[in-house]
Amino acid sequence: MGTEVILVPTANMAPFSHVVRHTVPAMAANHGLAIAYANYCGSERDLTYVGGSLVVGPHGEVLAQAGDHPALLIADVPERDPARISTQAGDFRPLRA
Repeated sequence: MGTEVILVPTANMAPFSHVVRHTVPAMAANHGLAIAYANYCGSERDLTYVGGSLVVGPHGEVLAQAGDHPALLIADVPERDPARISTQAGDFRPLRA
């Protein structure tokens, strides 16, 4: 429907660092969209935020990633390759009552 990039401002904390490493790239590839995931870093009271902000391309490739400190990420997002986009939406059929 025209969306090319999803912007995700978040405050993901320990022990959920797998979200940055695995979930965000998988969701980008699954939806064929780039994701800019801006995650808070540092500590507040008893919470530790994992950082790891990243920009992921439409096929799940990490284009830029920060560590556990504040950073500015700049990335060129490539065009989607139609040969790598899921075609499963074409398999959906209307439900009949």
